[in-house]
Amino acid sequence: MPFYTCFAVEGSLSATQKAFVAEEITRIHTTLTGAPRSFVRVLFQDMQPLAIFSGGKNQPFAMIRSGRPAETKTELLKQLWALLQDVTTLTHDQLLVSVQDNPAGNAMEGGELLPEPHQEAEWLARHRDNQDLHQPVFG
Repeated sequence: MPFYTCFAVEGSLSATQKAFVAEEITRIHTTLTGAPRSFVRVLFQDMQPLAIFSGGKNQPFAMIRSGRPAETKTELLKQLWALLQDVTTLTHDQLLVSVQDNPAGNAMEGGELLPEPHQEAEWLARHRDNQDLHQPVFG
């Protein structure tokens, strides 16, 4: 299932901005991939101003299951870029958005391997009543 991590300098995003970004990431991901909303996870990692360096840029990234078409990943990146630039007001040289593919077979939840993209219905049906899995972890 998708797992998005947004790195930002501590205090640079308000709780309202984080909630908006999380909702928009969920909307973008589910619209482009057809994945269920409950699969999408968004983590905000607040960094101390001098805690991480890569050309001086904060680096949001996403981890999704492998198997998405290149066109879907390109559109995902474009929409995430626009969203994060709008919400954070960072300039082009201050923002990096990266999508990392993780094979579904490399992750396990609920005691079984994650389903391949577009194979979620059976997996969800098997785990629907498991209270510990009200929201899957990866995407």
